[in-house]
Amino acid sequence: MQKKYFRAVVVSSLSCSICFLIFLILLKTTMRIQGALASNDIFVLLGLSDVEWSTRFSDIEEWSPPHWLDHEHYSEVWSIQGIDQNPIFDKGPRIRARAAFIYDIDRGEVLFDKQADEIWPVASLTKTVSALTLATEGFTHAELEQKYCLDNESKPSLPGAKTRFSYKNCYSGWDLFGSALVSSDNGAALSFPRISGLPTDVFVEKMNTLAQDLDMSRSSFVDSAGLSDDNLSTARDMTKAIVAAAFHPTVSISSSAPSWFSRPKVNKGAYRRNTTNKLMKWHNAHTLAAKTGFTFTADGCYSTVMEVDGRRIAMTILGSPSLRQRWKDARKLLDWTMKH
Repeated sequence: MQKKYFRAVVVSSLSCSICFLIFLILLKTTMRIQGALASNDIFVLLGLSDVEWSTRFSDIEEWSPPHWLDHEHYSEVWSIQGIDQNPIFDKGPRIRARAAFIYDIDRGEVLFDKQADEIWPVASLTKTVSALTLATEGFTHAELEQKYCLDNESKPSLPGAKTRFSYKNCYSGWDLFGSALVSSDNGAALSFPRISGLPTDVFVEKMNTLAQDLDMSRSSFVDSAGLSDDNLSTARDMTKAIVAAAFHPTVSISSSAPSWFSRPKVNKGAYRRNTTNKLMKWHNAHTLAAKTGFTFTADGCYSTVMEVDGRRIAMTILGSPSLRQRWKDARKLLDWTMKH
């Protein structure tokens, strides 16, 4: 009798334990589904990971593409929200750059970061933000065909900050816009406030507003050319800017060009300006946007969006100890990326 009673108690206890475990599993699954529904990750939970970016990253209360971005490219620009994720790989290549960041736009995955959120001077990478700012002020194709006259405010005052444009002369907006992005002409970039019709301080304020629109929360800018070392950002934030540039219908034209013809001197022929981007034709890659930068404080900086074998990759490097090392670091990162 005692054995039967003991057996019944054991069976009852096991049954209760199993029921409790089933309850916990169901509770956890329910919470997972509710959380996924709240964040739209239910598509990932169900294995539907190839849905459009606007579905995968549609938590509008947190972030959504700014109104000034082209609606045709909203799906790509939604990918900016995925840039805030952690990298999926624990280890990456050894580089000498102070900070670096790699993002796979199509997969929505951060592949690599090295001190990606450390604030650092970004030199002429600033021009990507100032170009986007000018474009958002309504300066698209037609407006950039017009002539704009330069004054002393557009003249670089820092040593080494050269320009091929002369002052008290007038040039097309495209001459200035393209020269700033392709050959990193400082005078051209400093003319952006003049072109926009805004005081310099107001234009810079709009640059910082645009940075916030792109969720560049650790960035601040003080001039339109990147001459000051107080133009500060992070590798992660500048990746957001270059992705926006790559899919902007106006900015992408110049930021992806291998060269640019402008007429910096009156009564003289067009001058060809070659890009400062030495990886323009890396492994037959198609560059969607790129910008280089250098000051003695910022060191070598580089930000780009490339399409290689149908795969779109965004990458930013900050603080490479020399110009030559910048390209070594970039090639090493790209070689590693193509294997992952």
